Amino acid sequence: MASLRNQYRKEYSAWYNMIRRCYKQGLDNQEWYYDKGVTVCPEWLNSFETFFADMGKAPSKEHSLDRVEGSTVYSKDTCKWSTQTEQTRNRGEFNIVREYLGESLCLAEWAERYGLKRAVLYYRVVVLGWDIGQALTTPYENTKIQQKVTNTGTGQEFKSVNMAAKVSGIAQPKLWAMLHGKAPNTSNFVFAKDYKPAIGQQFSLF
Repeated sequence: MASLRNQYRKEYSAWYNMIRRCYKQGLDNQEWYYDKGVTVCPEWLNSFETFFADMGKAPSKEHSLDRVEGSTVYSKDTCKWSTQTEQTRNRGEFNIVREYLGESLCLAEWAERYGLKRAVLYYRVVVLGWDIGQALTTPYENTKIQQKVTNTGTGQEFKSVNMAAKVSGIAQPKLWAMLHGKAPNTSNFVFAKDYKPAIGQQFSLF
């Protein structure tokens, strides 16, 4: 067992962290795994060897363990190795299709085509309501602005929306849409009281 763990450290780390976030209390992302009752199937919970036999070696260092959206169980039938790009594209918020210059693509594909960050394109199209042409061709400054976010359930404060998104597991653009009232806010996150939107800030959110 030890030799298999040592030989496949990436895969072992994925297995270990999967179990940890589902069953360990007190983690920053507890409300998104432990509190929601996300579990690991018995076969995987009790054996890294079984997990590895089912999942195999990750195709590359860019791949990570990906659970089917909406599933509450980690198992052979609900998991796969995916890159961050693939995981992002599979999220519902990036599968929105827009037509531009006679071609219809989802937002993730448009973003890749025009060299934009997916979160920026989503924010422009969905949150700000821009048409796809304007959203794709308007340049933006790549300056990160820290905007504090508070979790009203726990009282925890985050230095940025990006940090809150990473901890909670909510896609960054989806959380932005919630915070700006463009989508139902099913989270406990709100902008901190000292937050004041600045003119032109929409060009440098991500």
